[in-house]
Amino acid sequence: MLLPLTLACGLLGGCATVAPEVHVLSVAEAERALPRDQESTLWVSLEVVNPTSLPLLLSRLEYRVEADDAAARGQAATGEVMLERDVGADGAAVVEVPVSVPASALVVGPDGSAHCTLSGWLFASADQVERSWPIEAEIEIDAGQLAALRGGVGSAPSARARAAGVP
Repeated sequence: MLLPLTLACGLLGGCATVAPEVHVLSVAEAERALPRDQESTLWVSLEVVNPTSLPLLLSRLEYRVEADDAAARGQAATGEVMLERDVGADGAAVVEVPVSVPASALVVGPDGSAHCTLSGWLFASADQVERSWPIEAEIEIDAGQLAALRGGVGSAPSARARAAGVP
């Protein structure tokens, strides 16, 4: 009984494996929410970096999107996206995922942009062993895209995004 667990841990580089890194590359509008009280669907481009010597097959992302603004905390949306993407050993891959964002999570800051946090779990398999890792990424939507999402006049969808993988 212990031998299969030992082998699985050994194949994955040890039980305390290094987690994949997740970076938000860009955010684009998928669907426009007309009233302020509805959700918008955004396409979030995520770069998944595999720091291990084994290829990973990404299978799903369970996420939660929440406003960074303290007054809007608790206004969150959750979802799950099925994935089917290979990430080579010591490689990286880009996946685009549709993420529902409640209008309440898009609180406009003093600079005219909105900040929200995408957190959750990334699931993948290596050598037919499924693993999961916590992820967290900050998404910053600039004023032009925020206006477009809310149906106002603004620039074409563009966004700046920053993220850090959670080990």
